Parts: sequence; C-alpha cells; structure tokens
Amino acid sequence: MQRFKEKLSEQLCLLAKGPCTYTGHNMQQVHSGMNITEVEFTHDVDLFINAIDKADVPFNMQNRLRK
Repeated sequence: MQRFKEKLSEQLCLLAKGPCTYTGHNMQQVHSGMNITEVEFTHDVDLFINAIDKADVPFNMQNRLRK
C-alpha cells in the first residue's frame, strides 16, 4: 500500500505539472493480469472525481488530472 501511495502521488504531481518524476512502471504493466472490470474501473474513477471535488482542487487542475 505504501508503494501504491508513493506512485499515485508521483503520477498526480506529474499530471499537475509539479516538480516530480514518475518512477513506477507504465499503467499497462501495472494493471496487466488484474482482470479489472469496466464497472470496477468506472467506480474508481468516480471515487477519484469525488475526492478531488471534496479537496477543492481547482477546475483547470481537475481537467488535467482526469485525462
């Protein structure tokens, strides 16, 4: 879980054009073989959107993070 948090933070920082570098594997490698369904993926996206809304992330930043 700690590695997940670190790599997610790196990714979000990179997407937000922050001063960071993503040091993890690409998303295809990470998720390969996990058999994530479309329903599960959509649910995770919804949770992410709700979290950035709750954190009052500015709209222009949200657009970059959602891509």
